[in-house]
Amino acid sequence: MQDEPVLRKRCRMAPIGLCLLMGFTMVHFFAQGTSLLRRDSYCWDSGLFQTIGMLWAEGLVPYKQAFDHKGPLLFLIQRIAYAFADPQLVLFLLESLFVSAALYLCYQTIRLRTAAVPAMAGTALCALFWLPVLEYGNLSEEYSLPFVLLALYVQLRWMRREQPEHPWQGALVYGLCFGATLMIRPNNGALIAAVTGVITIALALRGQWKNILVNAVALLAGVLLAVLPFVAYFAAKGALEDFLYGVWTFNLKYIAFTGGGRGDAWRGIVFFTTPALLCLGAGAGCLLRRRWLMAAILLVGAAATMAVTLSGTFYAHYFMMCVPLIPLGLFGLSGLGEEGRVWRGLAACAFTLFVLVTARTSLPIAARTCLAPRTAAEAAQTEAYNEALRSFVSNIPREERGNVAVCGLGSADVALFLQTELRPAGRYIYLLEWHAQADQTILSQYLRFLDGREAKWLVLREGVVNEALFQGIQRNYLPGARCEAGGAVYRLYQVRPPV
Repeated sequence: MQDEPVLRKRCRMAPIGLCLLMGFTMVHFFAQGTSLLRRDSYCWDSGLFQTIGMLWAEGLVPYKQAFDHKGPLLFLIQRIAYAFADPQLVLFLLESLFVSAALYLCYQTIRLRTAAVPAMAGTALCALFWLPVLEYGNLSEEYSLPFVLLALYVQLRWMRREQPEHPWQGALVYGLCFGATLMIRPNNGALIAAVTGVITIALALRGQWKNILVNAVALLAGVLLAVLPFVAYFAAKGALEDFLYGVWTFNLKYIAFTGGGRGDAWRGIVFFTTPALLCLGAGAGCLLRRRWLMAAILLVGAAATMAVTLSGTFYAHYFMMCVPLIPLGLFGLSGLGEEGRVWRGLAACAFTLFVLVTARTSLPIAARTCLAPRTAAEAAQTEAYNEALRSFVSNIPREERGNVAVCGLGSADVALFLQTELRPAGRYIYLLEWHAQADQTILSQYLRFLDGREAKWLVLREGVVNEALFQGIQRNYLPGARCEAGGAVYRLYQVRPPV
């Protein structure tokens, strides 16, 4: 009898251990940007975020001195990693913990209506769907998912208990989670907002106006608790306007720029929207059984998620935000299974179909993208590339390497910062022309920066800048050393002497 408490404790710890195992395995073998199997392989957006995190750790202020339109919480994670001697190890640990936390919250959400073993099987299904859309890793989506799933868990737990009023503590959690997603990538909180809206309408239909007011105050308090520390920090640094522009104003322009799609919506539907279809099917069943609240949460939640993931440019990692729809859909199917043998059979058929489609889609992609340890030849090639960049930067006097203008750089060029002593002058350090397509004032600002000759040196990646930028460089700088590395050509320029 004395062993029973120990056994129960071990049973409670088992799901945590399994989720940690799945999370660390996913990042180690499938996230090329942070996997320890591929050190110094920064991989596109991951490298961009790491660059801002490193610059922040060295004293530069994001948005004011290093521009991007993601939220500061994402950069704070990178900054924490670059405060240590081995930032890539720390970043691997942090991302793995976030992924593990998201999987554990998937488990807890499914567990609201099922036993432990089926809930863990459903969690493994979430991980299987996740693999092909993890892409490079260290992206805004996997850091947002624990907050989205925590809010969803609290929302469904309230619905499961069938309480007439909604506790304000739950609304506070929704606000904190939504505020956190705002500070990572604003539209990643769409599911939180959608389900919270459904709950509010349900309370209004019950005449719970006082309860709605109390919850609204708690919700706002949660958002402010998550957002105000960053507002205070950037205000203290004299960068509040830059922060609001990067996180809010520019994103509105960016949405308008990328809106309308790129003709890839059907491709996304075929491969990555099966969780939404699961929710739509479960929602239709709930409508037929007159489970109005559950149906609304399923249908509105799926619609809101798809509105975000299918709008604008198609990137597979956007569909990480579909992961919470899996525990949501399974929660809905489990509820239908309580309606009798016929509905239990239909729910089982829907679940089986979802498993088959997910396995058919995910397993081949996972097999192709699973990482292997870097070979000696690959390691030598990477080191040769990094050494070529260091040699190129050595043409700049050491005391002047901390204030170098850059132009034409993109996500493939981040080793110029992460592997050398080069540090940027001016706030636009990469993707200048891409950002300028969303806001034309960025280009005019940069041209004024060039004409001001604030930096003695400039590094240009040749062949990727427009004529106006190139003319601005030629007008103010003299060409110097040239470097070919990794398929790119970099040219060093020195400021023209005053006439």
